[in-house]
Amino acid sequence: MSVPALLDQLGSRHDGARTAQDMVRSALDGDRAGVRVLADAGQRIGAAVAIICNLVNPDRVIIGGELSAAYDILVPSLRTALERDALPFASAQVTVCRGQLGDRAVALGSVAAVLHSTSGFLRRSRPDGPGAEQNAAMR
Repeated sequence: MSVPALLDQLGSRHDGARTAQDMVRSALDGDRAGVRVLADAGQRIGAAVAIICNLVNPDRVIIGGELSAAYDILVPSLRTALERDALPFASAQVTVCRGQLGDRAVALGSVAAVLHSTSGFLRRSRPDGPGAEQNAAMR
């Protein structure tokens, strides 16, 4: 479920929440409508995570992005849905945790992907690295 969809759900009950931060802040301050919207989102995310666990059996599910600040509201219902819908060994094996990178996650992931994809290229093109003789012969 997207943040705009959650804000739309909350908007029908509130006029105050305009951003994900507003929604999370009001829920953490005890706003019942905000808590309900986020808990429902946690349940739907948990059902989706259960399918992923059944298919690929990951070790870890990381809650990140704009809604990671609502971790304590999202995770109980997420975990309930995960345990209900996933195969028992899959739900027992997975750890659900909060992302630690915050707003930098996308940028750092992009940098890591570029470095990973170019690391083989850099090793092959280095004059003194593996294949140096072959590189010299090609010049």
